Formats: sequence, structure tokens, C-alpha cells
Amino acid sequence: MNKKMKILAVLLIAVGFAGMAVNKFKFGPEYTNYTREWELKEDQLVSLDIKSGINMNISVRAGESSSGYIRFEGLIPPELVEALEGLELSGSVLDMDIMSPMRPQIMAADIRTPKGTIDVVLPDQSRLEEFTISSHANNIKLNNAASKRIDISVGSGNITLANITADQLHMDLSSGNIVASDIEAPIELLSRSGNVKLDQVSGPVNIESYSGSINLVMRDNFPVNIQGRSGNISVQPASTFRGFYDLKTDSGNVKAPDSPKETTDTITVETYSGNITIVQ
Repeated sequence: MNKKMKILAVLLIAVGFAGMAVNKFKFGPEYTNYTREWELKEDQLVSLDIKSGINMNISVRAGESSSGYIRFEGLIPPELVEALEGLELSGSVLDMDIMSPMRPQIMAADIRTPKGTIDVVLPDQSRLEEFTISSHANNIKLNNAASKRIDISVGSGNITLANITADQLHMDLSSGNIVASDIEAPIELLSRSGNVKLDQVSGPVNIESYSGSINLVMRDNFPVNIQGRSGNISVQPASTFRGFYDLKTDSGNVKAPDSPKETTDTITVETYSGNITIVQ
């Protein structure tokens, strides 16, 4: 019996080495430092759609001349290099698909983490109409972005925003945390699992959260509607708020000052389980 087991073990090892030889002893992708730049003419780029399969840091800002550019820099696998080499603007739209195909790996030849940076400099007086970012399982950082509409969707990962201006900002996160500051936009936010922290917000806020704490600090006086299921919720109104508090928790405590009741502005917060706090 022991002899048969030894023979079987030797055969399995031989099969393993044969497989590695066929694969030229490369067990995973070797990442490449890659840079590419796309030139932008005045009013050329209207819609930017980024699908990311790597951790991404994105910046969008207005330039000071009649031309601009989009620059990608990152550590990426060969198939993404090939995809970006063939990527060009289609009319006024640029779809950047930075998603790595799924493939089985025994062990990785390169233990570094793929990541990228996208720097968008728009021509003077230009503004994006549509800006969409989506990722299945990676972190997204967005800074200094201005667009008519911004949509961010992440399956599993963190969303970090700073200095954002938009006519509409929509965020959808299945699992992870959202941290945003200096936001000038109406916000529609859905968080299924994770904490939400919004600081210095100027615009109406509508938040739905299944699980996790919510911390909101308003810079200016706008309507607030927060619907939670499980987690503590804290709201600091703008100093100019003179309206009503509509607060309800089925299981938890409510700590809030009396409503000023001088205007019809309303801050609505409801949760099934968790404490509600209004910070003065």
C-alpha cells in the first residue's frame, strides 16, 4: 500500500512539473510600469467612462489652454497594456476598460499589486457632461472632479472623494466605506454594507444604508433624507439651518436639540436599529 502511494505521489509531481514546463514556468502575470497620454482638443471630450479592475486614483481638473490631455500611469498586466495601446476616443466619448480578464493562477510571479493613476486635464472652459466610474473589487479615489453628472459604482472596495462639483452625484457601494469631503452636488447614495462619512456638503442629500454608521456634516442649508437599517447616524446641520428635525429609530436613542421651526427645511433621519444624533 505504501509503495503504491509513493508511486502515485511521484506521478503527481511529474504531472505538476510537466504543466509548469508547458507554461514555461510562469505562474502569473509580470506587471509592467506603463504610461500613455491622449491629447484633448477644445470641447472634444464630453463623456468619460472608466471601468477599473485595479486600485485607481483619478483626478480631473480644468487646464489653462485650449488643449488638454488624459494621462494614465500604472503598474498593470500585459493584457491591459495591449488594451490601452489600442484605446482611442470615439467622437466625444472615451471608454477606458481597465479590467483584467479572470484566469486561474497557481502562484504569482509578481507579488506587487496592480494600480493606476488617471490624470485628466480638460481644455480651458470645458466640462464633462457624463463621468462614470465602476469597479468590481477595488478602491477608487477621485479628486478635483467637475461634471454635469458623476456616477460611481463599486462592488467591494472603498470610495474616497475630495473637492467634487456636479449637478448630480450618484454613489452605489455593495461593501466598503465611503469617505467624501468638500462636495458641491446633490447626492444620491446607496450603501449596502460599510460606513459613510460625508464632510462639508453643499447640496441635497439622500442616503440609503443597509448596515453601517453614517456621519454627515453639512456646509450649506439643503434638505437631508437618510434611511438606515442598522447603524448609528450623526448629522451636523449647516449653521444657517432653521427648519425641522424628523427623527425616528425603532431600536436606539435620539439625541437632538429642539427644531427651530422657522423655515420648512427638514432633516429626516430614520433607522430600524441605531442611535440618531444631531450635532450642533
